[in-house]
Amino acid sequence: MLRLRKASNLLELTFPRSTLVCASAAVLGVLISGSRDLIQILFAGVAFSLISATFFSLDSLVDIETDRVSRPDRPLPSGRVGYAQARMLALLLFLSCLGVLIIYGSFTVNLIPLTLSFTCLMLVVFYSIPPRLSEVPLLSNGIVASLFTVFPILTGWTISRPIEEAPLSIIVAVFLLAWGDMEDFVDLEGDRYRGTRTLPIALGEKAAGAALAGLCFSSLLVGFLDLLATRRFYWLITLPLQATVFLMTASLVESPSKEQIRFRHTSSEVLVFATGVILGFGYMLIG
Repeated sequence: MLRLRKASNLLELTFPRSTLVCASAAVLGVLISGSRDLIQILFAGVAFSLISATFFSLDSLVDIETDRVSRPDRPLPSGRVGYAQARMLALLLFLSCLGVLIIYGSFTVNLIPLTLSFTCLMLVVFYSIPPRLSEVPLLSNGIVASLFTVFPILTGWTISRPIEEAPLSIIVAVFLLAWGDMEDFVDLEGDRYRGTRTLPIALGEKAAGAALAGLCFSSLLVGFLDLLATRRFYWLITLPLQATVFLMTASLVESPSKEQIRFRHTSSEVLVFATGVILGFGYMLIG
């Protein structure tokens, strides 16, 4: 029972639900390309499960002081997992991911999905270790957004299809919506305590809220223009979802309470995920 509890605490460092979302995006990329090959699906899903788990385990190590303030119940600040254990987990996940990429690479001549997945792995590593891209406002948000959208979807797609044929309007719309995520506002107190220069700290809360809302509005605009140009009517389902995310993000300029920010953040994550799934399956069914 004790071993099971320890394993559960270590697993919590990888944010299992978020890691599942990342893997799902990679599998969706394979499916919308028209492929149903089990090996391709497994490679995409496993590779991005490991990339995401590596990202979150490394980030948990670096953000331990922030989490002491913002999320004291997390495994590291609460003492449920030791620092050495967490560091070993991050290393094992990173090496496992490299192993998967090397093994798959030995069986294929298509280097594009390998290049995309390896680039994503390096970005998430350098997000947390020097040069610590997490400390570059807005760019850091974009890296996290690309981990769940651009890289997994394009990797899944390019396993069997040319990258230039990818549905870029859909990928860009979902990426921009995810880029407008309000995570930095959830961790604001902890980041201030640690001295991390996130977007709301660098620009001020109202200006940062306006910038993130602008990204969400750009997603809305991309979807609307694509609807006019292509008559892909599944946009009629997602545009209201995108508009809701935009309105919730725009409310940040009104300085809402911490509880309101947490609720809107969780709600917006669900809506972004739903938008990506609907657009993906819409493309599979209609094109």
